[in-house]
Amino acid sequence: MGSVHEYHMPPPWLGSTHELVIGPDGDNLWVSQQLEDRVLRVSTTGRVVGTIDFPENSGPHGIDKDQRGHVWVTEEFTNALVELDATGKRLARYPLPYPGAGPHGLRIGCDGHTVWWTG
Repeated sequence: MGSVHEYHMPPPWLGSTHELVIGPDGDNLWVSQQLEDRVLRVSTTGRVVGTIDFPENSGPHGIDKDQRGHVWVTEEFTNALVELDATGKRLARYPLPYPGAGPHGLRIGCDGHTVWWTG
């Protein structure tokens, strides 16, 4: 039988941990925290090994990685998709042409590079 481990994230604790994906390194988890405006990189032991800060009130939510190892995140409150490299450096921000779409969920397609999002 498996086991369950609970890890506490660093403050502030606004109760908005949303999505997670195994990172490009295949080891650490990337976790979106919408109300904290950040994405955390967390080791399998629960230690935070990186913090990627997003603009205030951007609402990072959906998260996935592509075949190149880039991590994609939705900014639900600012209506954009963000592309990060494997270290968390912001490569690009793509504003959506649909006002108020509020990109929520995000997945990379089976081809490894098509970005799908829900609004």
